[in-house]
Amino acid sequence: DDDDDDQEERQGGTTTTTPTTTTTTHRKKKKKKSQTDTLDLGWLWLDQEACASEREALCRRIGAPHDDSLTQIWVMVQRLAPEKDTQVALEALAALKELRPKAFAKTWLVVAGDGPARESLELKASELFRGKDDAPGRVTFLGAVKNERLPSLYRSADVFITCSRSETFGLTVTEALASGATVALPSCPVFDELYGERLPERWRYDADDTRGAHVALLDAVAEATSEEARRWLEENPIDASWDAAAADLDAQYDDAIQRGRTKYTNVRQYVQKRLIHLCRGALLGVSLYFILSLYYRSFYCHLTECQLLLPNLPRQVRLVSLLTFILALEWCHC
Repeated sequence: DDDDDDQEERQGGTTTTTPTTTTTTHRKKKKKKSQTDTLDLGWLWLDQEACASEREALCRRIGAPHDDSLTQIWVMVQRLAPEKDTQVALEALAALKELRPKAFAKTWLVVAGDGPARESLELKASELFRGKDDAPGRVTFLGAVKNERLPSLYRSADVFITCSRSETFGLTVTEALASGATVALPSCPVFDELYGERLPERWRYDADDTRGAHVALLDAVAEATSEEARRWLEENPIDASWDAAAADLDAQYDDAIQRGRTKYTNVRQYVQKRLIHLCRGALLGVSLYFILSLYYRSFYCHLTECQLLLPNLPRQVRLVSLLTFILALEWCHC
């Protein structure tokens, strides 16, 4: 069920609650050291005092230059299992190396989570990124990360990526958006319903794209990491609070009630409905007439007038009439 899916979002007993804040501004600018006094950055970089921001701590952990404005960090938070399609992100990063080498040189992928597919994913990453031009730690697997540390990870990312189409909700996407990170995600029924009208369409990619899901993902990442995307999220924050969810549900109920009250929107629809009711009544009446021709004439009516009004019909016609009568009743019920 949904609760089990949320608990399995990342391995290691780290269930998640939805953030109750709206998105914040991007994290690229350095913060003063005094602002990091209350932040737990030791899990990213042992020398916490040497880090001026969460992003710098993450950059030091993965070996990326923290003072380069072109540095891009892709972040994934999920349970590492085959159905999550984490390998698509690895393939996208490899495709970036071939298609845009300069952008690849400034890009790192960070994966938080654990699970049965971790070993195979680490092996795949080592095979894809072991050339002399690959920086150490091009792909970093952090393992299971505690809940309270995830906001730091989201805020340090240039884009949050998920490739899973098996979600029942996709809680980490909501967490990332609420933390101020833009997202790149596949187009699937769940994400289309939740974010189809709330996020730019170009942030979603078609996993069945003829070019390959990894190439389509690259396009979505390019859109989500643009300055335009960051400005859009700042101007259109995603409210992930329970109050917002309750208000949205209340609005859906109001809409359903209003639609129930409005039976006809125009004259044409009114006439069509009336004609349908008339046809149902006529079909029911004719069927009833032939049913009576069998039972009423046989048992109650022996007069010549009755025999003329209710003629004796063949057995096959009577059976068809009975079946038609049943169908007519069902149609009227609908």
